[in-house]
Amino acid sequence: MSTIFRGSRYTRTEDYLVCKAFIAASEDPFVGTAQKGKDFWKKMHEKYRELLSQQLHLAQLKYSLAIADARLLILEPVIEERNQEFHLV
Repeated sequence: MSTIFRGSRYTRTEDYLVCKAFIAASEDPFVGTAQKGKDFWKKMHEKYRELLSQQLHLAQLKYSLAIADARLLILEPVIEERNQEFHLV
């Protein structure tokens, strides 16, 4: 019996993006059902890369916002202390 190597699994997000890319490539209104297999897979791959790039951009934005929130939490006591100092003067 031979062993089949399937590679690594997709993450949930990657799996979702593959499905979206498949649908986008298969529902191309300009080509319809006259699309050749090679062209279909090329289109699907391009769409997947585009969606993945968008997803990574969103992840970077979320990370940047999380860092900004963390910095504000760290600075909050300092800001509060300074505000009290100004009110006492």
